[in-house]
Amino acid sequence: MPLDENEHADDVNSWTAMIQSGGYIISSGMPFLIGMLYDRWGDHSITLYLLLSFAALVMLFGILLYRNEIKQN
Repeated sequence: MPLDENEHADDVNSWTAMIQSGGYIISSGMPFLIGMLYDRWGDHSITLYLLLSFAALVMLFGILLYRNEIKQN
């Protein structure tokens, strides 16, 4: 996607770095959240439901993006 939107290599590098840093920030928060939930309830069942809900959300976004791609073509 950065290659499609930018013409210069420096712009692509900057945009890719921004995207990766956002992903690292989000992924670093998940172990903290899991630890907080485990400390609160003493069980990993709530974290399992959290993981399953995130997986369902990713699948939903994938379906929506796929439908959008078909409409554009």
